[in-house]
Amino acid sequence: MFCRIIKKYYPSVKIVIVDLPQSIPYSIISLLYANPSNTYLLPHEITSGLDISTYDFVFLLPDQAKLIPEHAVDFAINTMSFQEMSNSDIAKYFELLRKILKDDNLFYCLNAVEKPMIINKKEHAIRFFEYPWKERDEDISYSLSPIEHHRTTKPFYERITRLAVNN
Repeated sequence: MFCRIIKKYYPSVKIVIVDLPQSIPYSIISLLYANPSNTYLLPHEITSGLDISTYDFVFLLPDQAKLIPEHAVDFAINTMSFQEMSNSDIAKYFELLRKILKDDNLFYCLNAVEKPMIINKKEHAIRFFEYPWKERDEDISYSLSPIEHHRTTKPFYERITRLAVNN
């Protein structure tokens, strides 16, 4: 949904979507319906040395995210998927974000304040405030989110941050 809105108001923007193989088809169908004249690059079409900036939409599987050039992304979004990951996987995504984001970037993150997860048969709490934020990250906005309020009693944080990047 975010991609459709962004493309509507910023038609020249290039969008890279990193998602699970079982989720990508739904995004592709939705975006093709809304933007039939745009160019698309699908995960099975990726080759080394390919310039992904020549496509309107690029779809990558998590193991292909390393193909995104360093410091090439202005704006990143994560909605309700970090809460489904282990802390070590979240840390890997933050490492990726700090590598691919430009110095002047924005990162929008919407996830549960806390969610219990079973990892290796043990329950662990995945907590938003324990994500690998850094002191050098600059918050633009950080608050409880009204977005999922009508669907659940579980609270969500919504944070817009300029992430400190790796140079």
